[in-house]
Amino acid sequence: MSILGALLVGAAGAPAQLPSTLEVRGRVLDEGGSPVRSAVVALAAVGTDTGSRNTRTDSVGRFSIRAPGGRTFELRAHRIGYYAFATLVRFDSDSSMVYRELTLTRAA
Repeated sequence: MSILGALLVGAAGAPAQLPSTLEVRGRVLDEGGSPVRSAVVALAAVGTDTGSRNTRTDSVGRFSIRAPGGRTFELRAHRIGYYAFATLVRFDSDSSMVYRELTLTRAA
């Protein structure tokens, strides 16, 4: 077998590698589509002990968090006066950034 053939066979059996830096960006909005500023957004890896990362949204509801390690994460957002929101985020082997818009509902 040629060297190229051996490399192709080896590459086909190898698991896909994730990019070294993973990031989740997005916005937090209320149910009317207005930005929710100063909301706490947290990202925690599912099934690992890598911990979580937290940030706050800016004046137009934007956030950006680097992933703490792993492939699947729980993304949570909350702010006083709103119900908390949570969703799962999964990175594919060819993506290093995921964008999400999160909607918080005002508490009664």
